[in-house]
Order: sequence, then C-alpha cells, then structure tokens
Amino acid sequence: MPRWTFGILLVAAAFLALGGYKMFMTASTRAEPPAFTATATEGFAADRAPAEPVRFDAKRAMSYLEQICKIGPRMSATEGMKKQQEMLKKHFAALGGRVQFQKFAARQTSRGQEVEMANLIISWYPDRKRRVILCSHYDTRPIADQEENIRKWHEPFVSANDDHTLLCSPSGSFTVHPFQYDKLPYTSGANDLVEGPFLGGYMEIKAPNASATLSGRACALPLGDFPADERRRAYYYTIFPTMMLSLHPDYAVFYTVWPRSASESRVVCEWLVHPDAPRAAGYNIQDAEEFWDRTNRQDWHICERSQLGVSSRMYGPGPYSPRESIPAAWDREYLKAIGG
Repeated sequence: MPRWTFGILLVAAAFLALGGYKMFMTASTRAEPPAFTATATEGFAADRAPAEPVRFDAKRAMSYLEQICKIGPRMSATEGMKKQQEMLKKHFAALGGRVQFQKFAARQTSRGQEVEMANLIISWYPDRKRRVILCSHYDTRPIADQEENIRKWHEPFVSANDDHTLLCSPSGSFTVHPFQYDKLPYTSGANDLVEGPFLGGYMEIKAPNASATLSGRACALPLGDFPADERRRAYYYTIFPTMMLSLHPDYAVFYTVWPRSASESRVVCEWLVHPDAPRAAGYNIQDAEEFWDRTNRQDWHICERSQLGVSSRMYGPGPYSPRESIPAAWDREYLKAIGG
C-alpha cells in the first residue's frame, strides 16, 4: 500500500449488480394475476413429470472461472470490466440469449467522479409471462473488506468475496487507489526510514511506465542525472509533524498540513520541476496533476469517512495491519511529542 495514504483502508467497493443499481420498474396493480396453466413449451420443469437432473459439470464450471480470472481485476469502467462484458455477451449470445446493456453513470466509491457502469441483462423467451430471475453483481471488489480478519483485507483474494456473486476472479492488489496499481504496485519497494520524525521509503514504477502520471509517461525533464534503477523509483516520506514529500524522476510534490480544528485541516500542495522543463518538448505537468488530484480526492473521501467513525462515542482503535508499520511509527512519534 502506498505509505503516503497512511494505511487508510477502503471500506466500500463499487456496486454493479444485475438490476442492482438501476432496476426496471413496472406499474403495480391490485388485480390478481390470471391463473397459469403449464404447457409443454412454457411450463417449468417442476410442472412436468420427474426427469433425470442435469449433472453439474465441474470441469466446465472451472474452465469458465479460469477464463474470467485471466482477465484480472474488473473494477467498473476499467478495461478489465470491458473485456469481461464482451466475453459474457459472446457467451450468452451463443446460447441463444438476448443480451442487453443497461448503461448509466454513477459515482464509484473508489473514484472521485462518476464513471460509466452497465447492468448486463440476459433474457430467454422474453415474451413469456412466467419467469425466473437470477441477479448478481459481476464486478471486482477492490479489497477483501468482507473478510472477518481485518489483517487479511489487503491480501490477494478471489473476488467478489461476499456471498452475492455468480462470477469471480482475483481482484489483484488494489487498495484505495486501484487505478494506480499498474504504475505503482503497492507491494513493490521498501521503507528505509522506519522510526523517528522522518518516515518512508520508495516504490517501484512498473515498466513500461516512466512516471506516476495518468498516461504513465514522463511529464517533464528528469530532475537530475539518476542511475538506471533510480529512474524507476518514486520516494514518499513524512517529515513530522506536518509535511509530506513525493519525489519522482521528473517532478517533486510537497504537502504541508495546517490544522484548523480537531476535525479540519488545510492542505497546501506545491510542485517542483526542472528549471528548463516548462520550455522543453513534451512538458505536460497536467498529466501528473490529474493523477494526484484523483488520488487526493479519494484520500479526502476516505479521511472524511474515517473521521465520522472516530467522532463516534462508540469508537475504539483497532489493530494495525502488517502493512501499516509506517502509520504506526508516525503515531508513536506523535504520542512521544505530546508526552503520551
């Protein structure tokens, strides 16, 4: 997990259900429906003479799961989700189903703005009056937040892990910032300052990306003449009590936090690039600004949710996860500073 997020956990995954977010509504009526008489072409199996049950084909079911797992994480409005939708459309169309996409835009908890979503509706014999409806979400949870052991929330898991899915695949190692994973895998790198007023370490910039930007491309001239391994690293540090540093090969950002009250702070963000960068070809600092604007908005949302919980009179501190050594060290430094 990126250390500059202070180990905040995402507690809500995007909900994309078959008919779950937006449902077709029908007019209600007080009249009793007409009695149904089963026929050979329209009746259910239960209406007919007992028949040999269809045997469950475990190998075929597993092959379906393997195909979906190869896609990887499938958060709403991601390439993984689009690939899955095309796969499902092709599969059910080949079985004679009528495939429809009920598209809409909604705000996903793990993102700062609305994203395009779609309920996938597959129908057989839509003209018949007696129907069976199966509903399920088919997206990927970002973390295993339904796991009883909170220490396992950020371990890889088979998603969705919540008793309401018909399809599942590994979610990968997504955290509160799932869009970052292909550029800054949170399992990469190491901490080099682990105790005291200065805390943090580095993360690997995943090839073929060159920087922490939305496009993955460098947005400015290099800040210096770095060795090859340093060109694919980003460093993140906290300087006690109110500064955070984000250092990248092509730009640097520092944040200062100014408390206004026990529940509110003002954060000032300032950017640094090479003096010649603004006049150089390919300069596009907006690529990095958008990357961190999206990240910060997600952090704000989680901080606000956390603050609501901390403000409750029923609140009690919970254990740190194994990946929260830096937030734990920061808390120890804070307690030492206030004489705790």
